[in-house]
Amino acid sequence: MPGIYTGIGSRVLPSSVLEIMRSLGRTLAKRGYKLRTGDAPGADRAFAEGAASFAGKEKPIEELVELFAPFGNTRFLPPTLTRARRFPPKEGPVFDELMQLLQDFHPLQPKGKGLHYSSKFRYHFRNPLQLFGEGMDKPSDFVLAAVNPKYFKTKNIRDLGGTGQNLRIAAARDIPRIILNPEYPSAKRFALLDRLRESNPDIDWEKFFKYLEG
Repeated sequence: MPGIYTGIGSRVLPSSVLEIMRSLGRTLAKRGYKLRTGDAPGADRAFAEGAASFAGKEKPIEELVELFAPFGNTRFLPPTLTRARRFPPKEGPVFDELMQLLQDFHPLQPKGKGLHYSSKFRYHFRNPLQLFGEGMDKPSDFVLAAVNPKYFKTKNIRDLGGTGQNLRIAAARDIPRIILNPEYPSAKRFALLDRLRESNPDIDWEKFFKYLEG
């Protein structure tokens, strides 16, 4: 049964990786999967554009994409994606949970009630919505991510900005994480096969991973 996935990554990526993301966005939308992502250029935009290319009268963009933006964001989006944009709450249980995750998983372990207004932290504040949805109560089935190759060899996932933060949260909540970079060891991808087959049997995962190998 098709479900929900998170598509994230760096703002600067090789065109070949961005094209993989567009292709996956398109293919998964066709299969009935909903995309959760951000509104940044690069990876977020590539996934969203791919999913949006399948949008039409039978399947409006709101049913295919949840695109989470930070507070007060005015970043330009193509008209096809604007209706999919969502914003985090300014108070309440979801706000409190987002604030706690920011404090727990941001590399600087920031403190303070006004963090969500800080340009330094507001993107990280809203990132978990990409994993759990507007109500923070529906985990994605899996995460697809790619990072800028200049960061790829880092031994500390804390160096990977917002993508790294979401990957750490996903790991803590046991959500399968699939790294799309061609440099990523294929053995680590295939190690996820049993879990992915069980939770998402409608996808041919062996074929999927071979596709990533090029």
